[in-house]
Amino acid sequence: MGSGSLAQFIESSKVLIENARGLGDLSAVLAGYGYDEARMAEGARLWSQADALVRAQAKEYGEQHEATAVAEQARAEVQSTYMKAVKVARVALADEVLAGSMLRLTGPRKETLVGLIDQAATFYANIGQSPMFGQKMLRFGYTQQKLQAESAMVEELRRKIQAQIKESAEAKASTILRDKKIAELDSWVADLRAIAKVAFYESPQELDKLGIHAFNSQRAKRAAPVAQAPSAQA
Repeated sequence: MGSGSLAQFIESSKVLIENARGLGDLSAVLAGYGYDEARMAEGARLWSQADALVRAQAKEYGEQHEATAVAEQARAEVQSTYMKAVKVARVALADEVLAGSMLRLTGPRKETLVGLIDQAATFYANIGQSPMFGQKMLRFGYTQQKLQAESAMVEELRRKIQAQIKESAEAKASTILRDKKIAELDSWVADLRAIAKVAFYESPQELDKLGIHAFNSQRAKRAAPVAQAPSAQA
């Protein structure tokens, strides 16, 4: 069910339940078919729960999208900062035999997120362990504080990725809960609509008060085929 059709379903269900419950001339008739106040209250509660879960799911996906955007921005910043440091290190430490393997300066940079974090974390952790590396990097403007700040960016990226994973899981869980409740409401509402059509068989205009004709006609208009223009040869 798309977001548009879901919104319409929620709205049409609200009209149906509230009017079937609140309009005395309708509720009295429906009560004779088993839809007394207790049963209508059950439907109202079900609608409230579904509506709340729809809103909660939208909130969770909004938070997921935000966390994803934040993580992607952090990744781009780390990648740019790390690549500059690597290029400088290749110049500054060109005569240091161990630098190539310790800092992983040789070979291509990994394109995956996991690969980026692995290479960057190794680079910053190991360059900080060698005073000689630090002295030579300092000649090119890379102070110990600068290298530590860039290392902290890698750790921050890790935290943001973890937050994104958490938000993604919560969004998926909220969708499962929403869809289950929507299915329950859909079944309940379908029964009420069917019974209403029986109850007001001899006075179908009453169905307008329940929004049945209104929402059905809207669906029919959207489903109606577009008329083809007559061809020039006709």
